[in-house]
Amino acid sequence: MVKISIVMPVYNGSKFLKRSINSVLEQTLKDLEIICVNDESTDNSLEILEELQKEHDFIKILNQKNSGSGKARNNGMNNAVGEYIAFLDVDDIFVDKDALEKMYNFGIKNDADIVGGNLVRVSNEDVIEENFNYAEKNYMYFSEECEIEPEEYGIPWAFYKNIFKRSFLNKFNIRFPNLSRGQDPVFLAEILTKVDKVYAVNSDLYGYYYNAAGQANDKINTTEKKIDYLNHYKQTFDILDKEGFTSVSNAYKNTFITILRIKERENDQEYIDLVYKIFDIDKYFEKDSYPYSYLSKIRPSEKISDEDIENLLKIKEDLVNKTLTNDFFIDFNQIKQYTKDIEEFVDKDEFIQQSYAQVYDKFNQEKRNFEEISNDLKILPEQIQELKDSNEAILSSGAWKHTKFLRDIKHYLK
Repeated sequence: MVKISIVMPVYNGSKFLKRSINSVLEQTLKDLEIICVNDESTDNSLEILEELQKEHDFIKILNQKNSGSGKARNNGMNNAVGEYIAFLDVDDIFVDKDALEKMYNFGIKNDADIVGGNLVRVSNEDVIEENFNYAEKNYMYFSEECEIEPEEYGIPWAFYKNIFKRSFLNKFNIRFPNLSRGQDPVFLAEILTKVDKVYAVNSDLYGYYYNAAGQANDKINTTEKKIDYLNHYKQTFDILDKEGFTSVSNAYKNTFITILRIKERENDQEYIDLVYKIFDIDKYFEKDSYPYSYLSKIRPSEKISDEDIENLLKIKEDLVNKTLTNDFFIDFNQIKQYTKDIEEFVDKDEFIQQSYAQVYDKFNQEKRNFEEISNDLKILPEQIQELKDSNEAILSSGAWKHTKFLRDIKHYLK
């Protein structure tokens, strides 16, 4: 009986294949199969796999047209026979030799649909490094055998540090989406929103060589990949929000902005434009949230122009001039209309480029100053009338001696 099927997509991994598969051979659990899905490699990966298969009959080789790691993993899952499924990328390794055995036994004991372990980062010099994701609480570190609520796992990253019951994946038809980038969080979000509990052991299962194939952000280098990567966020948010995983969704939305602010992304106008084409930010982000606040400061390149800015400031200037030159006669309907014009102009371009922020700050301050002036002017006629009434009262007073000079002035003005 095969206890765990290990699915490994292989594309031009000849430099790492033996290291990766040796880490499987060193596992204390022996009832395994390794399903290597060759994604039309152009190096000698297939030859290496065929040599290893001659030595180890539990290595299975599947060949497919180049379709990406997501489809390769789906292909492997569809051909797996193990009770549980684990995943291993060709340039990574399993770390603790008894990790799979401990996870499998704990899974069987608890009839678990998912069993988690821990992940370590490994340099190209094979040095194990601290995983900053635990310090930043992106996902949970398992210090002992435990069971937790799915929401406690953290954001849906590092799917490969877990094993999954194959019958559970098949029951809900959970597979990787057809995206060239970002398939993993969508896959894990589907799982976390459908399991009752996450079971876990204190074991370092997965060693992630973070520089083996280049930085992840360097791989998002075409329009298609940018679109797919942004769509992975959208699909993940949809899954989490639909199932009421609000805290997890909000945490991943914050992560979305953090990654968006990476220099290569923030200065990539095409990427920023795509954000607005893919997301309705009023739908996906709360207006008082950090993501909404940040996205409000950036916008697609075609949404505003210097001419728009000049027109906006002209509206403000005309409003002030038309009011102050009317000799205290205030047409408040006209003021209301001009103010409405300004607000509509601002609403037209709700998401203003950060480069124009100072212009708008100045405009808003002047607008506030104008509103204060308008309020003062509004009450001035009342004050004038009060003074007139007061004067009339004095002139009508019986105190002839004290009001004589006012009557003289009045007679002189006539």
